[in-house]
Amino acid sequence: MAETVHLVGYGSQGAAWAGNLRDSGWAVEVYLKGEASPSWKTAVAHGFLPRPIAALTEASGIVAFLCPDDLIGALYREFLAPRAVELSLVLAHGYAIYAGDLRPVRTAHVVRLLAPKAIGPELRRAYVPGKPHGLKAAVTHLQQAPELAALAAGLGFAPENLIPCAPEVEAVGDLISEQMLLCGGLFTLIAWTMDEMKKAGVPDALIHEECITELGLIARMIKERGMVGTMGKISRAAAAGAALTAEALEASGARTALAERAARIKDRRFAEEYRDGTWRASLARLESTLRAAEERS
Repeated sequence: MAETVHLVGYGSQGAAWAGNLRDSGWAVEVYLKGEASPSWKTAVAHGFLPRPIAALTEASGIVAFLCPDDLIGALYREFLAPRAVELSLVLAHGYAIYAGDLRPVRTAHVVRLLAPKAIGPELRRAYVPGKPHGLKAAVTHLQQAPELAALAAGLGFAPENLIPCAPEVEAVGDLISEQMLLCGGLFTLIAWTMDEMKKAGVPDALIHEECITELGLIARMIKERGMVGTMGKISRAAAAGAALTAEALEASGARTALAERAARIKDRRFAEEYRDGTWRASLARLESTLRAAEERS
């Protein structure tokens, strides 16, 4: 009899998990808000028969939350907390634990972390039945959770690519990397750089190539060679500029500002900032800046 996994959500990660696990022989149950949602139609198109979220009251065994992080706690409390059955609550990101949103009320309800370090489409593309891919994931309680090891294998992860990590620690690491580099720092630096290139009279098409296409090239080099190895391969002018800009950023106070962001993540002030919603005004301003930069290039 095939093992069953109950997946809550069918977005980027949800679709990848559902497809990989089904192809690995798992029985996959998908739970969504309602038939009118775009995710419902997508799941049906992919050959699944979604169930309404209220049907979670019948679930047991493995329940993987692949919905937005801020919904997980409420969904657990409403549909699963009353269940006097064994539940392995699998998270693809440790945020709900970090923020205090998910607090199991029964000893039979155990939280597990299986956090792919890849976006959903990449996880799906990398999957080949019976052949582990090279992607990595953060996991917790693996030695005490054979069902989690089986789930990771069903998604295509090799055992050596599973990184032990507590949910709270994974969440802090993920948030710091997002806010200091991948989204917070990077998007702003791209917009500022495009703006300065425009002021210098650089053609729009060239701005895009220099900022976006070459960013992808540098990222691949760093992955393959490391940062020092990449520095040894770029031009001397690029290396000189990198050194001078590093000093300028240090002197500007940027490092201190980013360290403050990391501090607010580590002591969970960010969770309160996220809940109060005042960040939405800042997001609107950032999106306006990015939109203007893209329109100019």
